[in-house]
Amino acid sequence: MADQTPDHDQELAALPALLAFRDTAPGAFVPPSVASVEAAGVRRTRRRTAMVAAAVVLAVLGGVGVAFGTGRANTPPAPPAVTPSPAVPSPTAGGPSPSVEPSPSATVTHRLTEIPDSALLTLADVGPGFRQYPDDNQGSGDWVLGFWTQFCHAGTEWPHAGQNIRRDRGFVKGSGANSDAVFEKVELEPEFGSRQMEYWRQWAAKCASSDNLTVTTVDSGFAGDESLLITVVRRTSSEVNSSTHVLVRVGDLVAEIVTLPGGHRAMAAKAAARMCAATGTC
Repeated sequence: MADQTPDHDQELAALPALLAFRDTAPGAFVPPSVASVEAAGVRRTRRRTAMVAAAVVLAVLGGVGVAFGTGRANTPPAPPAVTPSPAVPSPTAGGPSPSVEPSPSATVTHRLTEIPDSALLTLADVGPGFRQYPDDNQGSGDWVLGFWTQFCHAGTEWPHAGQNIRRDRGFVKGSGANSDAVFEKVELEPEFGSRQMEYWRQWAAKCASSDNLTVTTVDSGFAGDESLLITVVRRTSSEVNSSTHVLVRVGDLVAEIVTLPGGHRAMAAKAAARMCAATGTC
């Protein structure tokens, strides 16, 4: 678009018309003097000249800045250096995927709702010559440690609500008076295992020397998460009865075993290994 501002010569050419307008215009119109018009023209000329000169200087300086890369005032600061993380190679076709260490929070513990068959002892554990009872429940009876509590009370309540799951297994070798037997009882109730072990510790301490029983904690802490080896002797006027019991806990499972003399610790270790492998809690 062309510049509409009149220059000095144009302003002088318009002066006669302004004088003529003065004579015919209504009111008191006072036209500018010749000197003021000339001065205004000079000022405009100087201003235009200065603006053109400044534009030329800026253009030259801008070109120099681009040529030499010195335009840092308009250049955003460089981001701080970041050390790149080592790249994980992509698995090749048919090759193994790169291993990733799982976080501790990724580990999930599953609460048992039943006792797996593989959590109980087998014929391979008890030794040659034994046969397994066809019905697991045939192994239960007065051989369990709880049988002896009728002769001496611990003074504390049994530590579960009666909702526990129980499985029994029995093995026998020979017959009649010459027979040998191994019995196992496994119980499951959430958060019951550790309380049951504590109950038997207190019971054995209270009944260590009572009127009817002599209870002794022979050993502890030799298998599984917790373990106890307890002997019970009951004397009457006509006979003496005794038994040895081993208790071993793995997670929520508690196994009680009666076996051949001298074999309780070894059998407890086998029972702990069975429960550990079957439940995956170790």
